This record gives sequence, C-alpha cells and structure tokens, in this order.
Amino acid sequence: MKKNFVTKFATDKNYYFFNANSAEILKTNKKIYDLFEDFCNLEKQEIVKKYPNEESIAEAYDFIRQYILTNESNKMEKDMEHCFDGFKHANLFKPKSIVINVTDNCNFRCKYCIFGDEYSFTRSINPKNMTHATADKIIGKMKELYNEEQDYIVIGFYGGEPFLAFPIIKKITEAVKNIGIKASFNLTTNGSLLSKEIQDFCVENNFSLLISIDGSKEKHNQNRVDVHNNPTYDTIMSNLSVFKQNYPHYFAEKIRYAATVDSLSNYYEIINYANNNPEYKLNVITGKVVVNNEAYAKIEEENSNFLKNTPSEFFNNNIKEKILKIKFFSLEEYEKDVMKYVLRIHNRKISPMLGGICIRPNEGLKETPLFIATNEDLYICEKMEHTFKIGNLDNWVNIDVLKNMLHKFFGYKKRECVNCVAKRTCSICFAPLARDDDFQFSEAICSSEVNNTLIALKMYMMLLEELGEDELNKLCKGYNYIFYGDE
Repeated sequence: MKKNFVTKFATDKNYYFFNANSAEILKTNKKIYDLFEDFCNLEKQEIVKKYPNEESIAEAYDFIRQYILTNESNKMEKDMEHCFDGFKHANLFKPKSIVINVTDNCNFRCKYCIFGDEYSFTRSINPKNMTHATADKIIGKMKELYNEEQDYIVIGFYGGEPFLAFPIIKKITEAVKNIGIKASFNLTTNGSLLSKEIQDFCVENNFSLLISIDGSKEKHNQNRVDVHNNPTYDTIMSNLSVFKQNYPHYFAEKIRYAATVDSLSNYYEIINYANNNPEYKLNVITGKVVVNNEAYAKIEEENSNFLKNTPSEFFNNNIKEKILKIKFFSLEEYEKDVMKYVLRIHNRKISPMLGGICIRPNEGLKETPLFIATNEDLYICEKMEHTFKIGNLDNWVNIDVLKNMLHKFFGYKKRECVNCVAKRTCSICFAPLARDDDFQFSEAICSSEVNNTLIALKMYMMLLEELGEDELNKLCKGYNYIFYGDE
C-alpha cells in the first residue's frame, strides 16, 4: 500500500523524494523516480519479476524501503505527546494579545461573511454592542494582570464593524493609557465610518488599521455591500482619500489592507490590483470560509493554479537580487506569498505536527490573541467564537476546558494526520476543523494542504538549486524574522 507520508516531486533540474516522518528531502534519479509507485505498492520479488531487464532493481528497492519509506510515525506521536505535556506547566492566564469584540453589529452585509446566513455554526449579525459594564470588567482585569514594568499587551478591537461601538473603544483605550499599561492597539474595519473624530483618535493613539478592500472596484462591490445591498467601494475610497490628506505620514505607516478571495474573484486579480496600486499595501489575503467541500475545492483550485504558475514568474523577475535584500515591501504580493511557502519547507524539521495552531508548549496563551466576546465569554481567538468556550470575564480561563480542547485536537491529529505528507508543513489551525466542541475531518481542506505542500517543496528546491545552501539559509533566516519575529 502506498505510504502517504512520502511523496515525489521534481524541478526542472532534478528529481526528489520527501519523507514527512523523517523530514528529509532526498535527491534521486529519473528511473527510481518513475518507478516510485511500484516500489511503494509491490513486494521485492514482484518488482524483480515485473522489471527483469532493469539492473540493480533489487538494490534500488532496498534503498527506497530503507531510506525513503522510513516510517517514524511512532516517534512523531511521542513528539506530540511531549509537546502537549508542556501545557501542564504553562502560564495560560496572561496572554500577550487580547482581541475585544466590541459589537456583533455591522453596517455591511458582505456575501461571504462568516456571520452571514450561509453559516449556521457561527453567531449572526445582531445589534448587540458591548456594554460599559463589561468594558469596566475588561479594564479591571488588564489592570490586575499587566502590572509589572516589563508587561506589554497588544489590544485588538473586533466586530462586526468595530467603529459602530466607538465609545467602548475610546473608553478602553483611554483607561489603558491612564493606568499606565504599555500597549499597542489595532483594529480591522470596513473603512466606511472613518469620520474626522475617528481619524483623530486613531492617530492620537497610534492605532494600526487593517481595512478590508477586495481589490478593484468591480470585484470589491460584487461581495462587499451595505445593509441595503448598495456598493461600498466609492465610500471607502473617499474616506481614505480624506484620511490621507489629513494625516499623510500616519496613512503611509499605519494603514494596511486585507482582501478575501472567493469564487467571484481570484488571486491573480487581487495581486495585480495590489501591484498596480502601490498605496494598497496588502497584508492579508484570506480565503472565504466554507462548509461545502465542492465550493472550497473550487476556490482552492484557483489558488493552486496561481501557485503552480508562480515559480517561473518568481525566477524570471530578478528575484535573486530582490529577495536577498530582504526588503519586504519591495516585493510584489505573489513574491511574499512564495516566501511563506518556502518557509514552510525550511522550518519543517522543527514542527512537531501541530499544524498552524497558535498555542505552544510552555507558553500557553501568551502567543494567541485571547478573544473576549460581547457577552463576556472567552475563546482561543475570534475565529473560534462558535465553539470551545474556555472561560468568562468573571472566572477567567478554565484550564480544564482548555486542556480538554487540546487533547481532542491531539486525538484528531493522531487519527487523521500521522501518515500525511503535509503534517510538518500544514497551516491548518483549530478554527476550520472545530465544530460542536470537537474537531471534524474536511477532505477539501486537507487535500488543499497536501497540494500546497507539493508546490512549496518545488519552490524550496528551486531556490536551493539557484542560491545554494548557505545563501538559502541566510534568506530564510531573514524572512522568518520578517514574517514571524524569530529566526
């Protein structure tokens, strides 16, 4: 039977095998590469019988079995168990980042919205704003937790459309500053409510703003409409034009953009828009969250086709000179995307099969943005508000509930991921798989991760062939710092 934890791939120059258990990438020749499926599925005597005229076929079979089809899944499981044991000693109660959901309401009705009618497992858009009493509790909790000289917290505001609850945002921001807590502030907005008062406030408090614009006017207006189904692009751009005029330096330094890809748009269009509009500094391209496997597959096919065509563009655009300078904003958007895929492979040996989850052993919630809902419930992050409640403002984090969630995820990984070729490079976090306080397998999501791993392997080895090992290591060290803050 074919071993799913091993795959083959090729660049224009060479042939390779990748074993996800050992994390090794091995160079091979075309003959062994072409016969790989038979080496996986047939016994030695069957191979010799099938290819009687092939010299050294038995030796090649032994090599494949010994060095390429090495199954170390038991070791991987032990790595995971050790990883989760670390949570017994973790500081789970003092996160570095808190996301505060100040409102469930929104003045848009974006057609792909996770809180729209299409998604039965999430909360719906409703008029509920966070109360001042709840804001007072949050202020009190932060005063209690972040009272040491070295303490620093990142505070994000979330919705709905957060600026619909602007008085709550002002109250919490001003209280944090008055208490003397060292903090930075960020907010994701649809950009429709950027009045002069809000602009002044954001500048005064040095907010980082992430504004949702789906590329061109035509593509943006296909999905991002207001409550009356009117287009929104012109309103947002008008607000941004005034903002830029009022505060040009802040506008250039603190405003970035996010785009969402669905079946009505694709990566090419959004990226071309970004490249043709230098002020559109695109930080995030996300895929529409879907529950229908067929719909997800359609979106991922577009993404995959883009990525498959990327390596040739990547290397035909003076990329060696550009990436070695490690100037993030000098890269075009597809080049940034490529570098994230390259890092998946470069970092493969340090990943204990945890995927893209944001909690790490011995660190607890320090690295994940603890989410506070309008009703005072606590969740791992804003994407998990529909399931796995882990506490509330009065009692804070319930460590038993959190450990139960982690062990369920651990069980899922052991059940579904141990023999997967993407297990060391997987970017899937808790949220896409979490339903009804458990984790459910998604064929579409997991197939996409496997496909993206194959693309990333090719990209990585093309860079290695082009730059050499020393230069590639320097390159990845720099980009690890840019994307993730570490080396």
